[in-house]
Amino acid sequence: MESKLNFSSSSFKKYFANTSWLFFERVLRIIISFVVVIYVVRYLGPKDFGLYSYVIS
Repeated sequence: MESKLNFSSSSFKKYFANTSWLFFERVLRIIISFVVVIYVVRYLGPKDFGLYSYVIS
């Protein structure tokens, strides 16, 4: 049984574009969650954020 992969230039471009969007989305999600955690820490303070972290875990 012989299997050949035929990547034409258009399918490769589509694959690369989709992979790029997924990577960008993941990086953006990490950055946004980091900013939100910083905001929540500043808003709640150390004591309440510790309680929040304990409840979440």
